[in-house]
This record gives sequence, C-alpha cells and structure tokens, in this order.
Amino acid sequence: MITIAILTLREAARRRILAVLLLLTLATVALTGWGVERLTSLARGAGVNELQVRIGVSQVLILVAFMFSFVLAMTAAFFGSPAIAGDIESGVAQSILARPIRRWEFLVGHWLGVTLFSLCSLAIGVVLAAGLSWYFGIEIDRGRA
Repeated sequence: MITIAILTLREAARRRILAVLLLLTLATVALTGWGVERLTSLARGAGVNELQVRIGVSQVLILVAFMFSFVLAMTAAFFGSPAIAGDIESGVAQSILARPIRRWEFLVGHWLGVTLFSLCSLAIGVVLAAGLSWYFGIEIDRGRA
C-alpha cells in the first residue's frame, strides 16, 4: 500500500498538473501578500489602531484559507480522477493486481498518494502565504516605529 502511494507521488511529480498547481499556489500567495500589504499600509496611513489592523489581516487570512481550499479541491479533482484510470489504460493495474495485493490496498494506496500530494501542496502554500502576511505586518511595524 505504501509502495503504491509512493508510486502515485512520483507520477504526480511527472505530470503537468504540478505546474498548474504551482501557478495557482503562487498566484494565491501573491494576491495574499499584495492584499495584506495594501490593507496594512492604507489602514495605518489612515490612523486605524493596531488591533483593528490585526483583525483585518486575520480576516484576509481566512479568505486565503478559502482560496487554498479551492486550489486543494482542484488538485484532488484533476489529479485524483485520472490516477487509477491511467493505470488501467496503460495496463499497469493488471500487472500490479496479478501480484498478491488486494484491490482495496491498491485503491487505498492511490488514495493515500493523492491525499499526501494534496496536503503537501496545501501546507507549502499556506506556510508561504502566512509567512508573507507576517513579514509585511512586521516590516510595516518596523517602518512605522
């Protein structure tokens, strides 16, 4: 089962969906950074107190979480659906299932691989977006002091 998950992850690295996912993640992170920077600079320029600025940034990060959930759903749909179908069409599934492996292990292995791929890409995007938001918040604090 773990072997099938690893093979699914290797297949993910070879597919074009990885480039599309990377572009979606970078676009979401860039929009987050721009939004947080504009929000904090305009709010602080207008004399809004720091608590209100931090509440606004937290609301932007909630919006980012919803954007990443969209990216995650697209990743799961466009990567997960052809994972097993590709093995069946190419004949790989026949050679794997001829060995002493149960069909549920084959399915769970693919599911685990797709899940790990989706969660890793989500974690990278969320860490980048949160780090960018934190960086802009700290840098603006330093520039204001």
